[in-house]
Amino acid sequence: SVCTAAGEGDVRTVRLLYECGVDVEVGDYDDRFPMHLAAAEARVLVVSFLLGISANPNCKDRWGATPLDDALRGGTPYHMYCAKLIAGWGGKVGVLKGTSEGKRLLAEMDRIDIDDVRALIKRLIASGHDKSTPQRPSERLVMASWESSMQLVEQSAKYKQRMLAASKEMDGVLTFL
Repeated sequence: SVCTAAGEGDVRTVRLLYECGVDVEVGDYDDRFPMHLAAAEARVLVVSFLLGISANPNCKDRWGATPLDDALRGGTPYHMYCAKLIAGWGGKVGVLKGTSEGKRLLAEMDRIDIDDVRALIKRLIASGHDKSTPQRPSERLVMASWESSMQLVEQSAKYKQRMLAASKEMDGVLTFL
């Protein structure tokens, strides 16, 4: 689903689903929209994409939290970058409005320069984190997966032999009784 892809930071899938007509303004069972999930998981590129296609930065989940609330409460610099983006596109706090925690987090977010956020987005895209093109696994990764698979096959064969031996012993015990 688009919510799952947003939470995982999979911009490519979010973009494909959007281009296929999937509504990015539909929430999950908790009325958490893709914007909430991307903000809560500090998925800067997904937040940027969703804002770029005019997704609502002020949607509220069933608890009244907005994506800005989720980003502010995340606790990492990437969460604050998401918060800065969302606030820059008109995002407002929901449950944090008027609270001392909300004021403190907004002050922390205000210290971030939007140019730093733009630079981060450019770096992430340049390094392939937007998943705009399918990534082929490296040869090293393929070999590591193959070796792990072979170890599992060997362990399964040994386990099968032990189970067969135990089964034969049980047959002997049962015929004795």
